[in-house]
Amino acid sequence: DAILDQNGIQPDFSPEALAEAEASASRPIAEADLKDRLDLRALPVCTIDDAGAKDLDDAISVSRTEHGYRLGVHIADVSHYVREGGVLDREALSRGTSVYFADRVVPMLPKALSNGACSLNAGEDKLTFSALIELDEAGQILSYRFHKSVICSKVRGVYTEVNRLFDGTADAALRGKYAPVMDSLHAARELAGVLKTQFKKAGVVDLESTESEFTLDENGVCIDVHPRHSGEAEQMIEYLMITANRAAAMLAKKAKLPFVYRIHESPSPDRVQTLIQLVDAVGLNSKPLKKKGKVEPADFADILGQAAGTPVQKVISHQLLRTMAKARYDVNPVGHFG
Repeated sequence: DAILDQNGIQPDFSPEALAEAEASASRPIAEADLKDRLDLRALPVCTIDDAGAKDLDDAISVSRTEHGYRLGVHIADVSHYVREGGVLDREALSRGTSVYFADRVVPMLPKALSNGACSLNAGEDKLTFSALIELDEAGQILSYRFHKSVICSKVRGVYTEVNRLFDGTADAALRGKYAPVMDSLHAARELAGVLKTQFKKAGVVDLESTESEFTLDENGVCIDVHPRHSGEAEQMIEYLMITANRAAAMLAKKAKLPFVYRIHESPSPDRVQTLIQLVDAVGLNSKPLKKKGKVEPADFADILGQAAGTPVQKVISHQLLRTMAKARYDVNPVGHFG
């Protein structure tokens, strides 16, 4: 509560916002709501989240095509439920984002929407906004389109379960649960592998996650802290979401639409010099960082590759992360270093 107060985060919603959310969420989907929407309810769509997640706001579907892959990323169509300029719209604008703590979530919208009407629960028709992307065998984007849609998720996926499917330790019951989307998951896994190879060739820096998980007792007191493990399923979703974001940025840039881009500028020379000093001190080859002009992501990947499997891997990875500029949002698409 002290953290909420210090940062001006309001945990509760006004009665007016709650009433508007309840009224909006309680309206069943009508035939008129489906007009001009793509009906994607037959697709093998699934969500994949942590076991305790309540706000299932995105889902995926992947299939093989003659030319490569067809990727669908489907997000809840919040705009259907939140009236522009209304109480909920103003409330969401003032909050900006949902805030996640170890023991709770302070949502951007009331739970009637975030955990209810806008949560893509399995077996329920949901109004969505879909990114439909065609890619070739090498993971290059061939075409894309964005459309309001309606989906029906077939499975409520869990990261740990999907990881067990992928590593072959899933039992018959788990395989049965995922049977309706198994082909889609295999195609998604394959596509993620292709994208990983493509990104690696482009010099994308693959740093270890520094995120932590907290274990709380029944009184909400932290009793353990450990690194968050990112398995193959988590990485797969990351690659698919990045691809959808790339397609959205491509569309906005091509159409010259007003847009907010996530950008990541090149690291400052001072920070690079500090990194060089550390690389030299631990006996690695800092030559890739000393060439004229700006350093490239491939140069960081080179240093990371040198450190891989050595006692200095963690400290080098940590310093690389500290060297990079912080990602931020901007209306100008200046690019993404990492």
